[in-house]
Amino acid sequence: MSYKVFMQRLLNILGYSVLLFSTCTQAGTLEITPNLYYFNYEEFSPTGKSLDKEQGILPGVRFKYSHQANDVTFSPFISFNGGTIDYIGSTQAGDPHNTRTIENIISIGLDLTLKPKSGKEPVMVFGLRHWQWDRDILTVNNVRGLHELYSWSELSAGLYFETENYYNSFYTAKFSVFQIFNPQMKIYLENSSETLDLGESPGVRLVAGKTWLQQQNRISLNFIAEYWQFGRSNSIFTNDFFGSSVFITEPESESFHTGIELSYRTSF
Repeated sequence: MSYKVFMQRLLNILGYSVLLFSTCTQAGTLEITPNLYYFNYEEFSPTGKSLDKEQGILPGVRFKYSHQANDVTFSPFISFNGGTIDYIGSTQAGDPHNTRTIENIISIGLDLTLKPKSGKEPVMVFGLRHWQWDRDILTVNNVRGLHELYSWSELSAGLYFETENYYNSFYTAKFSVFQIFNPQMKIYLENSSETLDLGESPGVRLVAGKTWLQQQNRISLNFIAEYWQFGRSNSIFTNDFFGSSVFITEPESESFHTGIELSYRTSF
């Protein structure tokens, strides 16, 4: 599926969901989820050698609205995580270099949940999401930093499992696989900027935890784990890399992020 086809389908589904929200009279739910996201990112050379790592906890929050129409639940959401974490790597000359990195990650998307006919089978879930990751590697010890902006979209599919309700609580798990589309990285240079195309790849995501019922409200405590890669980018020549003329290339990278979240959901 091309990126243009994917985005057209995303717009069609979003438009359809808005139409359903405006015509249905069933109650919806609002979910607010503060979380702690352990950011774990690593870049590699073409030979597989580790070039740098960025690791640390990024606090954040997600807002989700859900509305059921027939046997489909539509859940648009937006999430944000941000903070400053450790950067452990090397300079262009290969010398060891440690600094700090300001990270801001925003995602917006739509989840679709298909209700099973018997109510006992696993639930099928689908998702569309767009990401933006602002990465500002800070200048320290006379080593210049870099400011970069990543963006990509994903299409996911998976299964949701839920145990029987026991003493007003139950356990849940959602496992999904996803494909990344059109990943790009914009690098801000001294007097200009350049955009690199990253390699597309699949990924996996697991969300599992426990939910407690309180009349029309729910409180959930979940563990999150997700993994994906970006392939090595194309190379672009620039005359504006800290006063030098060079080819710039974004290396292959690996993301394995985990986290814990506490959700409060209310119906109205």
